[in-house]
Amino acid sequence: MDRSASTSTSIHVQANPSQTETSMPPKKRLKRHRKDKPGADGNHPICHLNRIPLEILAEVLSYTTPRDILALARSSKYYCDTLVKPSCDFIWKKARTRYTPAPIPDPTPNFTEASYAAFIFDYGKCEMCNKETKTMYASFALHVRLCPRSSMCRNTWRAQKAVEIRPGDVPRYSRALERLPSLEYKNFGHSSTLSGGSTAELSRPSGLILRKTQWASAMDEYNKAALEKNALTKYDARQLAAVQRKNRIMEHCMKLVKWRIAHEEEAKRVRSENLTIAKSTANGRWPLYDLLQTPSYGLLFHSKNKSLELITERDFALIQSSVEVELADLSETRRRREAENSYRQRREDVERYYKNLKANGGTGGILPGLSEFRKLPIVHKMQNKTTGTASSGIYKDLQRNKVINDLVMEDLTRWEASASASFAALLGYPGWKQTGGKVQLHPAVRPNALFLCKRCETRANGRRQCRSMSFEEACDHRCINLSKKERTKDSWNVRYFYPDTKAIDAVNQFLVCCGIKANDPHSRAAVGEIGTRILCLSCHSIIVMNYDMLLSHCKRHDEMRMKVLPQSQVEAFVNRPVEHGLLAQLTPSSPSAMALREKRVYGCRHCLQPGAADVPTEAESAPTTALSSTKHVLQGPTPADSSEGVRKKTRGSQPKAGQGRPPKMFTFDGLRSHVKEKHGILWIGDEDFYKEIADNTGVDTAPSTT
Repeated sequence: MDRSASTSTSIHVQANPSQTETSMPPKKRLKRHRKDKPGADGNHPICHLNRIPLEILAEVLSYTTPRDILALARSSKYYCDTLVKPSCDFIWKKARTRYTPAPIPDPTPNFTEASYAAFIFDYGKCEMCNKETKTMYASFALHVRLCPRSSMCRNTWRAQKAVEIRPGDVPRYSRALERLPSLEYKNFGHSSTLSGGSTAELSRPSGLILRKTQWASAMDEYNKAALEKNALTKYDARQLAAVQRKNRIMEHCMKLVKWRIAHEEEAKRVRSENLTIAKSTANGRWPLYDLLQTPSYGLLFHSKNKSLELITERDFALIQSSVEVELADLSETRRRREAENSYRQRREDVERYYKNLKANGGTGGILPGLSEFRKLPIVHKMQNKTTGTASSGIYKDLQRNKVINDLVMEDLTRWEASASASFAALLGYPGWKQTGGKVQLHPAVRPNALFLCKRCETRANGRRQCRSMSFEEACDHRCINLSKKERTKDSWNVRYFYPDTKAIDAVNQFLVCCGIKANDPHSRAAVGEIGTRILCLSCHSIIVMNYDMLLSHCKRHDEMRMKVLPQSQVEAFVNRPVEHGLLAQLTPSSPSAMALREKRVYGCRHCLQPGAADVPTEAESAPTTALSSTKHVLQGPTPADSSEGVRKKTRGSQPKAGQGRPPKMFTFDGLRSHVKEKHGILWIGDEDFYKEIADNTGVDTAPSTT
């Protein structure tokens, strides 16, 4: 049964193919009202104002101002369609006639009621300084909008964009001059130029003040019309109508200027009286500024000033409870802000005191990082105290109070003892104490006490080389490349560090070569006196370095061999003295460092000083020893230890200075690529390159070692 019905239906459709092809689908009805979106509770919000009959709405709006009706018309399409149509012009007219302090003059025929209200009350930007201003036109005839309280903009406009013409001065263009609008009154009829604000004292300028652009256009139009007699006749016919229209406009604009001055004086009077009412409302209970800053009273105050109405007791009674709550919140917000400012000032004082201690070395010991320094008991109490004001701070107490200074020094001494014991335990000296009569250096501050940061190693992930740190550097260490959120939660702890075994093995070998004992109290000073005399025997070239360079250089080799050369051999075999800190000058991302990196003045020591195996062994040099292999990952290719392998490697290198062509110069980035590609060095150091410097005689020299 269903099948037959469907068949009959299909036959019926196919029986009229022409009808189905030519007939159009029915048009959809236009939706005149858009459905409102449902609110949070699922119900559609209802606008009750739309349901008010037009007669009642017109009566209500007639007691407002044209500015208010204009704002309502711009609020939705419904009110725009309702209020802008000509049949509702009576609403605007009643509002104009009831406007205080004086009715608004009737518009000229070229205006509708809505456009006339926009012409008078709309805001705009100052024509000279381009700042937003909420005032009316300074000149309605010329459509000039300027800052109301700045005479500079008015004087600048007169000088740059206006021209004063007297009819007798330009007889040729007298007809063109008759149809141009001009400035209504002297100095734009501004109320501040009048004594007492009386409009009777307004006076017309002696000449016609015109816009330069309009005057130039009018002269050009007349000159073109004067070329032909017929064109001049048509110009005169147009001129007659233009003059009549201009006279009506000027008369109307002069009335508007007078009305504007009366409006400004009334606005000034209303604002002054409302301010007096606000003072009496505060009446010692609240500060006047706080009362005006509350959302409820501030909105009432500004809206009444804008509508030129006085605040009544009934107006304040309706919002008094809200104002009291807002004033209490404002007082609490101010108290909390003062506490935060005071706390920030104390933190800045602690940081300033810490920097002074660090710069002057006032503790005589080791300082922790700033975050740990803030956690010292006395510093923490001073920083978090609740008495005092933000202006006083605590810097003077920290700097001059002897009791507080002594307590800070005691806390620092205890912190240093605890930190040194923890680091000594990492090195295999738990619970170390001085034994016997001979004074020994603490294990944590010995030359071979070197550490690495676990977190920095993890974050580096092979993208940068983490340098070894001494005990002092580890105490002041802060992980780099932390986000702002991570920096606020970051804390220092000994468990983040571990011994740098490869650097420790290299330093132990270095101390043996120099005959220095690590536990000797003078070992650190003795290490610094060695200077740049450490020769790496594991490199294929003559690479000489000092103690600081050794800490990073040893990471290139599984088993680094070295010896300490006499100064005479260093000067004989090192073609260019090593410049300490050169790498640190070139690696920052500052513009000056980038400019230095672009210079082609950097040379490779591995090409300039090949043949480390050719350095003769002096009788007075210390014997060489081999390091035990560690589990550290090799960061570059492992060089052959035999001298034969070294010669094979250096056979194809560039000739030495003075033999054949001069050494090749690179930019710094090019040098890094060269060292990585040819010599297998991933992380370049000060010992691997040099910088050519031309003196005044034109001879290339190099900086002296330090």
